Parts: sequence; C-alpha cells; structure tokens
Amino acid sequence: MTALAPATPYACAGGCDPLAPDDPAEAAAAARAWWRIGAGTVLAANAMTLSLAINVSEAGPAARLWVHLGLLAMTLAALALLGGPLAREAWAAARARRLTIEALFLAGLGGALAASLIDMATGVGAVYFETVIILLVVYALGRQAGQSSRRRALRALTSRADAPAECTVLENGAARALPVGLVRPGMVVRVEPGRPVPVDGIIEQGRAFIQESHWTGEFFAAARGPGDRLHAGSHVLDALLLVRATAPGDARRIDRLARAIERARARPSSLQTEADRLVRWFLPIVLLVAGATMFGWTWAAGWHVGLFNAMAVLLIACPCAMGFATPVAVWAAVARLAEQGLVARGGDLVEKLATIDTVVFDKTGTLTQPRATLADLVLAPEVDPESLRRLVAAVERASDHPLAAAFTDLATDVADVRLLELRPLPGIGIEALAALEAESTPARLCIGSEALLDPHPDRWQPLLARLAPLPGARRILIELDGRPAAAAQLEERTLELAGVVMSRLAGDGLRVLVMTGDAAERAGRLGVEFHAGLTPEAKQRLVDEMTAAGRRVLFVGDGINDAAAMTAAHGSVAVAGAAPLAAECADAVLVEGSGLDSLPDALAIGRRAVRTIRTNLRLAAGYNATGMALAAAGLLHPVAAALLMTLSSLVVTWRSLQMLEDEPTPGDAPHEPVHAAP
Repeated sequence: MTALAPATPYACAGGCDPLAPDDPAEAAAAARAWWRIGAGTVLAANAMTLSLAINVSEAGPAARLWVHLGLLAMTLAALALLGGPLAREAWAAARARRLTIEALFLAGLGGALAASLIDMATGVGAVYFETVIILLVVYALGRQAGQSSRRRALRALTSRADAPAECTVLENGAARALPVGLVRPGMVVRVEPGRPVPVDGIIEQGRAFIQESHWTGEFFAAARGPGDRLHAGSHVLDALLLVRATAPGDARRIDRLARAIERARARPSSLQTEADRLVRWFLPIVLLVAGATMFGWTWAAGWHVGLFNAMAVLLIACPCAMGFATPVAVWAAVARLAEQGLVARGGDLVEKLATIDTVVFDKTGTLTQPRATLADLVLAPEVDPESLRRLVAAVERASDHPLAAAFTDLATDVADVRLLELRPLPGIGIEALAALEAESTPARLCIGSEALLDPHPDRWQPLLARLAPLPGARRILIELDGRPAAAAQLEERTLELAGVVMSRLAGDGLRVLVMTGDAAERAGRLGVEFHAGLTPEAKQRLVDEMTAAGRRVLFVGDGINDAAAMTAAHGSVAVAGAAPLAAECADAVLVEGSGLDSLPDALAIGRRAVRTIRTNLRLAAGYNATGMALAAAGLLHPVAAALLMTLSSLVVTWRSLQMLEDEPTPGDAPHEPVHAAP
C-alpha cells in the first residue's frame, strides 16, 4: 500500500463558493456594461428635459437647430454606448430567419429616429430623440440583468460547487496537488476527514462515516470501508481515506449531471418564447400598416406627409407598453415572493408558478429536520442514569459528528465533567476517557453503531429487546468500561409544517407526492404518495414522464441528487441550506428562516401576476392597434403619439403594482390554473 505523505494544501478544498466574484475579465465586462447603462440613463434624463423644453417652447429656428443637434449628439452617444448588443442580437436573429423582440425594438427606434431627423431637417414639428435613448436603456437593462443571473448559475455549474477543484494524489509515496480534471482512472486520491470526496472511486484504504444524503437521500451517515464505492460530492466525516479513481476527473457523476443541467439551461425560457411568438405576428402588421400609410398619404398629399404619418405609425407602435406590461408585473411579483422568503433566480419563475398542477418534494433535508433526534434510550440496571447521561452529553458536545447533536441535551450540567481523551472510531463512533469530578476515577466511554462496536451482539440483546419498535431508526450502543451500558434509537423527524403545507397544496387541487432515495419505510410515514429508493437519474426520469403526460411539476429539494430533477421540472425551489449545485439549479431558493409554508402563497402570487400580465398585454395591444389606426388615418400627431405611449406605459405599470399590493389569498383560484401559452 502506498505510504501516506504530508498533506499538501490545495485551493477549494472545502468546495468553491458559487457566489464568489467573477474572474477579472468577466467582472470587468460586467462593470463596463453597468457603466454604459448608467451613462445611458443620465443621457435619457437630460434628453427628456431638453426635448420637452424645445417641443413646447416658441424658440427661433437657430435655437431649435442647436438644441436638436445637441439631442442628436446625445442619441448618437447612447447608440454607441448601448446599441451594439441590440444590433448584434437582431442581426443574429435575422440570419437565423427569426423575428424576436429585438426587431420590435428596432422598429420603434427607427421610427422615433427617422421622425426626429425629418422634423429637425425641415424645422417643423417635434423631435423624439429621448425615446430612442429610453428604449436603448430599457433593452440594455433587461439584457444585463438576465445575463447576470445566467452567469451566476453557469459559474456555479462549471466550478462544480459540490466537489473540490483540486485534490491530493499519491504517486510513488509522494503527495502532490492536482486539478481534479486531470485525474485519471487508477490514480489514488487522499481525502482528509471533514473534506468532500473529489472523485468517483473505490475506497482502497481506511474506514469512515460518509455523509451521502445529497446523493442517496439516506438521512444517516453510512459506514464505508475498503471496496465500497464513493461519488464525488459525498463528505468524509471522521477518518482519512485513500480512494482509487474509477472515472476521469472530468467525467464524474456530478460532471455528467452538471452538463445535463447546462444543456437544459440553454433552452429558451417560456416567457421569451411567448414574447418571440408575439413579435412574429405583431411586427409584420406594424410594418405593413406603416408601408400602407406611406403609400396612401404619398399618393394623396405628397411624400413628406406620407413619410411623416408612416413614422408616426412606427412611433405609436413602439413596444414600450408591451415591454413594460410583462417586466413590471413580473418584478413586482418577484418582490412579493422575496417578502415571503422565496428568492427567485429570474422573472420566468412567476409564469411557472402560475401553471403548476403538481408539487414534488424531496424528503431528506426538505421535509425533515436537519439533525437526528433521540427517540428512545434504555439503560442497563446497574448503571447510574444521571452519571451516564452527563458523561454522554459531555462527550457528544465535544464531537462534531452529525449524530452527536441528538445526545447533547441528555444533561444540562456538564461543566465539571473532565474529558481526558477523545478520539473517533472511524466508521463506528467515538471513544472518550472522562471523569465526573476532578477527583473521581475516569471512565472509558464508547458510543457507536451496533454493527461494529461489539463483536458479540448477544451481550446487547437484553438492552436491544427493550427498545421500542421504530422502523427505519438508527440504533446506537453505549459502552461503559467495556460493558453494555445503554442502547438508543435515533430517527429523523418530519418538519412540523410539512404535513400542513402538503395538505394545503392538496386542498388547492394540486397533486402532491414525494421522491426520495431513502427507504420506503421512512418515506411512508409522510402519509402522501411517494416513490422511494430513487437514484438522481430515476428522479429525473419520473419528472420527465410526468411532464410528457402534460403535468406542470414544481420540484422542491435540497440535494445533489435533486438537481437533475429540478432542471427537468417546470419549476423548482431549493430549501435553505441546500447543496450549492441544487441551489444554483433551482428557479428560487428559500432563505434561511423561511419555511415551506411560503409555497402555497408563492403559487397564488404567480397566478395573480400572470393574470395581470395578460390583461396588461391585451390593454397594450388595444392601445397599439387604436394608435396605429389613428396615425395611419393622419389623426394622430407625433407629440400626441409620444404622450399616449408614455401614458399607456404608466397605466400598465400602475396596474401591475396596484394589483399585487394586496396580500396573496390562500388557494387563489386553485381549481382554475393559469394555462401556459400554447
């Protein structure tokens, strides 16, 4: 066996922070983008002031020309600052023969710019350069916010936040740090206690408790030894292990899972798809009406009038009202969700929540408490109960083992207990030498699993027979000076709110079920439909099957084993304390201190927000259709068109904010879900 060498420090040993700052180049690019948006906003504010002043004043031709030239300079500066991404996206869509929202923005920009240039050249009428700048700022702001969210998610995925980026490889008796991506099958990797496992492999040396709940759904840490298989992202709790890699460092199970998630992230959102669908019919109508107006008025009154009215059509068709109809309501809803303790990754979550008809919960860590609880404790007749309780409580308070917390409340006064020795028993438990008082004789205490603590289980039968029958509970044995002293049972406890929340969701007409990698006997205690013993891939397949059957699934989970199912689901929520990969894959995260009782209210907020959005879109479409008809008829002056455009934007904004001010009503139209757009 390869000898152990001194540990070599390496970066990200405990897992990389998914919210760490970007790399310098990425941070600089983001800073430049936000600087451009800020500069564009300043230009828009100044342009609005100057444009309003010159449009309503009786300034002479020379003064008007100089102001118009200043406004034109501001517009050109805004185009240079913010117009590049809009032009590139529109060109890419045109090359792909697609009509997108960028084309609609360009039509509005072109109309406002052309009308302004004509009025400036002729010295007659108003100018609308500020509209061009405002549209550029609106587009750039929405684009940058979306890119920031996507960068954060993809950064977490590519950093593999649930496994270290480097590891210690043993070769010829020496240890060296190596990026995980360069590990090849057969290499031996050293994993220190308290560290995550960096590779998929088989234990070659050592025995330890492994926390695998994020992979398997098993609540209790599992004892693993030579020959047992481990997956990257599991955590070694109490001993050093040597693990022989069985897969390349860039083809681990967590890598395959992350790549599948990245592919799913690349799919366009439903809101973007719906917006593109709207543009596909709206933009041709706008261009057709503008062209017909140009032709008709040119024939009737000359090209100047025809061009003037055609530009008025394009100006009134500017997508501000339609552009505001969705984002204002969405972000108002996102703010309300945040008040409920649910932080959304993006606005697309709102529309997803509105259409949910099935809610799937992970069990371990999602519906259960994070720490085990002491369900039963029996003591040998010859043992002093108070003394043993104090010894056990003192020893376990000095341990960081995840099961130790269940025993810390056995006694309140342990100040005079002296711990002379404390050492882990890898894969078994803990051993200590302790004394109750300064002068008392120390006692040797061993606390651990029944399978490994004693080679003669018959010695423990009198104690084990007195334990209450609790299917799925973990048995713990306590030995005092080499003799059986007590036997305990630990179990996971369901969160108090879990049953209430699931009943409330079911009462709202939603299908509620649980998917877990844990045993069926523990899943069955929840009293709802469940699927147990599932791998991460099996969870994803079940979600895919429900989706294919027309179900709109909301997946609520916390583990690595939930990430693929979260991505496959229509919507997903990660609970507080979730594994980093699961949290970054989720559409929303419950913040620390928020409970599952936020979910029914979140669904109600989503339904109300989407109804508001669709009403706003109908109002905006009606406004645009009416305004275009008036402009085409020559009855709408461009100044009035600009005012109406602003007024319609204010109306949809007010409606979005006003309708979302009230508290969400539990079960808001649960039996009439808002259907997704076809």
